[in-house]
Amino acid sequence: MSARPDDDVLPGRDDPWWDEVTQDALARLAVLRRAGLRRRRRETAYVLYVVLLFGLFYAVPYASAAVRVSDGPREPWASWLAAGAPAGATALALGALVLAAADGRWRGPVLLDAASAHWLLPTAVRRGALLRPRWRLAVALYAALGAALAAAAAFVLRVVCVGALGWTLLPAAGAGAALGALAAAAGLAAQRDRVPPAALRLRWVAVALGGLAAATAAGSVPGPVGAVLLWSGPWGWAAQPLVLSAGAGVPGWPLGLALLAAAAAAAAVLGDRAAGGVPSAALRRRARAVDDVVAAATVLDLRLARQLTRTADGVPARRLPAPPRRARLAVAWRTLVGWRRDPARPAWAAVLLATALGLVEVSSAATGAARAVLLLGALLAGYGAAAQLVEGARLEADDTTRSRVLPLRFRTLVLRHGEVPALALTAGGALAAGVLTALGGAAQGAWLLVLGLPALVLAALVSACRGPVPPHLFLGPDTGAGSVGPLRVLAWTWRAPLAALAGLAPVLLVPQLVAAPVPVPAVLGWAAAVTAALGWWARQQAGAHHRA
Repeated sequence: MSARPDDDVLPGRDDPWWDEVTQDALARLAVLRRAGLRRRRRETAYVLYVVLLFGLFYAVPYASAAVRVSDGPREPWASWLAAGAPAGATALALGALVLAAADGRWRGPVLLDAASAHWLLPTAVRRGALLRPRWRLAVALYAALGAALAAAAAFVLRVVCVGALGWTLLPAAGAGAALGALAAAAGLAAQRDRVPPAALRLRWVAVALGGLAAATAAGSVPGPVGAVLLWSGPWGWAAQPLVLSAGAGVPGWPLGLALLAAAAAAAAVLGDRAAGGVPSAALRRRARAVDDVVAAATVLDLRLARQLTRTADGVPARRLPAPPRRARLAVAWRTLVGWRRDPARPAWAAVLLATALGLVEVSSAATGAARAVLLLGALLAGYGAAAQLVEGARLEADDTTRSRVLPLRFRTLVLRHGEVPALALTAGGALAAGVLTALGGAAQGAWLLVLGLPALVLAALVSACRGPVPPHLFLGPDTGAGSVGPLRVLAWTWRAPLAALAGLAPVLLVPQLVAAPVPVPAVLGWAAAVTAALGWWARQQAGAHHRA
C-alpha cells in the first residue's frame, strides 16, 4: 500500500482482494440507495418536464416571433454585433474555461455527498471505481449545457445578424459540447490542485477581450486581430461557429472544429484516468462546502454563499502593510488593505465604472425609450461599481465585534468605510468625464453620472448592513400567479439600489431627455438632497443592524 500526506491510505494497484471488496461494497451501496435513486429520478424527470413545459410555452413563441421580426430590415447595431463577434465569442469561451477552473477550486466536477466522502473514502474501496462514474456524468452534463448555450447564442446571432435560420446552429452546438468537456477537465485540474491561483487571472484577459469586441464593433480595431484570436487556442476554435452564425466568413473553420473535438476527447480520456486521484481531504472539504452553500442559497443569503466558496478554495493570505499611526486613517487603511487582499474588487469596479460611462456616451446617439434604458443601465453599472468597493463595511456588518477596538460608533464607522470608495469613484469618473470633454465627446451625461456616484456608494452601504432576509417575507399571500413571497424578498434585498435609482433618475434622465436646458443649481441641489437622504438612511440602517 502507498500513502500520501493528508490523505487516506490507498491500496496497491495489483491487489486482487481490494477489487473484490470494491465490487461487494459498491453492489451493497447500490442496493441501499435504490429507493433514493428512484426518488431522485422522479425529481429529475419532474424538473425536465417543467423546463420543457416552460420552453414550449415561452421560448418557442418568442423564438418564432424573433424569426418573423428578422424578416424585416436589419438594425444598425446588427453590423456592430457581427463585427465584434470574433473577440466577443472568444472572450465568452475563455471566460467559461476560467469559470470552470474557479468552480473546481471549491466544488469541482467530481463531487461526493458528505456521507460518501466521510464513510466510503477510508474504506477498502478503490478510488477510481467510486469517482470515475461521477466524472463521466459531469462531462456529459457540462457538454449538454455547453451545447444548449452555444446553440442559443448561435440562434440569436443568426436571427439578428443574418435574418434567417441556418445549418450553423449544428456546428455551434458541437463546439459548445466540446468546450463543455474542456471546462470539465479544467475544473478537475483545479480540483486536484493542478491549476495555480494565478491562472485564474486569465479572467481579466476575457474582460479585455470583451472590451476589444466593443472597440472592434466601433471600427477602431483592424480585422486581422479577430482572425488571430479565432486561432489562438481552444477558446478561439470554440468561437468560430458563433462567428459563422453572425454571417462572417471563417476560413478553415472545419479544421478548428476538428481540433477542438480532438482536444475535448483527449481531455475527457485523461480526466477519466485522473479522476481517481482527487485527494480525500479535497473531496471532504468540497462536500461540506456544497452543503453549506446550498443552505445559504436556500435562504437567499448570497453573501454567505460567496464567503463559503472563497473559504473552501484555500487561497493563502497575503502579507499586509503596517497600519497608520493616525487614528483618523485607520478605516481608510482597512479599506485599502481589503482592496490589496482582493484586487479583483477594485478591478471590477473600474470595469463597471467604464461600462457606466460607456452606456452614457452611447445613449447620446439614442432617442426616446432606448436612451432612457441606456441611462438606467448606466446607473445600475455605477451601483455595481460602488458595491464592489464597500467590502470593508460588509465585513464590519458580518461581525460587529470587530469595531470594538475603534473609538467610533458603529454607524459612524460604516459611513467612514464609504469615504475612500466615494472618493475613488468620483475621481475616476471625473477624470473620464474630463477626457471626454477634452476630446469633444458628449460629456454632459458623464458629469451628471459623476454627481450621483457618492449617492450610489451610500446605497451600497445600506445594502451592506441589511442583514439576513427576515423569514416572514418568504410567507407571502398566494395569488393566481403564485405566492408573492419571492417578490417580497427581492424587493427587500434590492430596496437600497432601487431607491437610489429612483432618486438619481431625474438627475441623469431629465437633462438628457428634456429639450429645454435645466438649471445647473437645480440639478446640483437634487443630487445633494438624494445623497443626504441616502446618507441618513445608511446611518440609521447601520445603527439598527448593530442593535439587532
